[in-house]
Amino acid sequence: MKASQLQFRFENKLNQRIRARTYGPSESSWVIMLLDDIHMPESDQYNVKSPIELMRQLLDYGGWYDTKINELKFKLYSNLTIIATCEANSKQNLSLRQTRHFNTLRMNTYDKETTVKL
Repeated sequence: MKASQLQFRFENKLNQRIRARTYGPSESSWVIMLLDDIHMPESDQYNVKSPIELMRQLLDYGGWYDTKINELKFKLYSNLTIIATCEANSKQNLSLRQTRHFNTLRMNTYDKETTVKL
């Protein structure tokens, strides 16, 4: 998935708030974004994973720039939680710029019987 596709999918679920540049779910609701495998995006020619960098920008600054218009308009997002998963034995490392935003939890793999009970 490209960063522009991720941004489009994310923005389609949000509403514009009273303040012109703030977006979020309906009042008293939260958006939970699940990133299935944070290592999945392929690096581009500059060795950058643009969807991951887009998520980092969202976490660092609370939003990102609108790419649909030709002027620099920054959109702020509120009431957002991001959950990301990754392979435990992945050869790719996330940069400290990204991991500083996460609380890391490690879970053991359960057998099929236990998973069904859960």
